[in-house]
Amino acid sequence: MFVSIASYRDGWDAGAGPTPVLSVERLLDQLLDGVGQCKHCHRPTGVAHDLAEMPLADHVCWYQYDPELNTYRRSCE
Repeated sequence: MFVSIASYRDGWDAGAGPTPVLSVERLLDQLLDGVGQCKHCHRPTGVAHDLAEMPLADHVCWYQYDPELNTYRRSCE
């Protein structure tokens, strides 16, 4: 089991998973745009490390890793 921890001014949060990448993605899922809701489209957020077609794309704002830009991009962008 791997645990990722984020510490910030107002406290801390953690994500856990069977791999380091999954533990970070679960942590990001909780923290992105504040409590898992996109501040732009107001849909719940999700995190994926690849650019594959994501389930429930009309209902979830997916943050997907773009290796070309070396950053995560949101689907409502």
